[in-house]
Amino acid sequence: MRRVACLIIAVLLAGCGGGGGAGGNGAPVLSNLSIFPPRATLNEGVGGMIDVSGSVDFTDGGGDLDEVWVQVYDSGGALLDNIVLPVQGGGIANGMLVGAFSVGTSATGVVAVKINAKDAAGNVSNTVTAMFVVALPPSTTTPPTVLEPGHTVIRLSGDAGLYFGSARAESVSIGPTGDVYVGDPQRGRIYRLDPVTGSGSLHSDGLPPGLPLDICWAPSGEMFATSNATFGNVWEITGGSPVSLATVPGIPAGVIGIAGGFLLVSDSVDSIWRISPLGPATPILTGLRNPSALALDDAGFLYFSAATAGGASIFRSSTGGSPSATLQVPLLPAADRIAVDDAGNIYASDRYSASIYKVSGGNVSLFASGFGGIGVWGGPAGLAIDDTGALYVADGDHLWKITTP
Repeated sequence: MRRVACLIIAVLLAGCGGGGGAGGNGAPVLSNLSIFPPRATLNEGVGGMIDVSGSVDFTDGGGDLDEVWVQVYDSGGALLDNIVLPVQGGGIANGMLVGAFSVGTSATGVVAVKINAKDAAGNVSNTVTAMFVVALPPSTTTPPTVLEPGHTVIRLSGDAGLYFGSARAESVSIGPTGDVYVGDPQRGRIYRLDPVTGSGSLHSDGLPPGLPLDICWAPSGEMFATSNATFGNVWEITGGSPVSLATVPGIPAGVIGIAGGFLLVSDSVDSIWRISPLGPATPILTGLRNPSALALDDAGFLYFSAATAGGASIFRSSTGGSPSATLQVPLLPAADRIAVDDAGNIYASDRYSASIYKVSGGNVSLFASGFGGIGVWGGPAGLAIDDTGALYVADGDHLWKITTP
């Protein structure tokens, strides 16, 4: 069982004075809760404790902020600690609370931090939430650890990374015949691997550096890629030679193929675009914040990640867009790439904590940790699920296959 010892080492009030006493004033309002670092490595702290800092903005019309409550929960919703802190906020109507606490690391997992406040008149604020993940340290020599029992981890790449020397594994997609395609952004190549033996061959070469950031096979049988080096470009690479298909604003990140030869592309800025087979791009979802990962479920619904206060959230929408996407997963520490299995479980990769977490029935849990990867391409990124339910993970150094029980 995780041991959590919370200790606020500093509470900083910085802001505008104003507001009178407690009489008749409204409840405090909290916003913009941030936890940093949002990802921590098991046993990285002194004495097995990880120091985590946080900040939250507040407004209090009466200028009489009195107490702050900090609650820490594990991924199953169990309360790990509850701290009530006095605040000397007399006369301060706007400001920021800054503090720190320590988390014991006897176990890994996703940790939720909830904060609310009370003024001297007893008015209770709203509750704000943020998350961080405690994970195993990355490894380039041992397989990652899957926390759910019964799974088998297979390495589908050679000792020097992928086959063909020091290639990096950034993105992964399942081809029409079940082969696995892996994108190497360091060399601008895509490799084709047998899903059983891992034997590989070069599928395409000569792509711009930084490409492919993400790759996909569309239902129409065509392959596409996005680039973080060639600004705004989306490429068609079915036959191995890159052909520029379209451009979108920003740096295109996630790409997914849908029926009719259309593509959906997230632009890392504020929109998701629909690209026709002839190239024109039309926004279908706008007003987002840093949209990135894209995935489809068996029913054809689109899932995507976007930044929200305190972390990243996963949303669901039709592939034609909708006035407002449905919030599917309220908050995760990060969601670099996502995949959805036949049962509707959502998997999200977080390269900085070398981890993958799973969302099932609204519960967030740490699914696997300890992936390898070094430098700018390190950590688990690309995810794909084949017809057998096996999850493929590209972690910068290797391609891993995690079979279902």
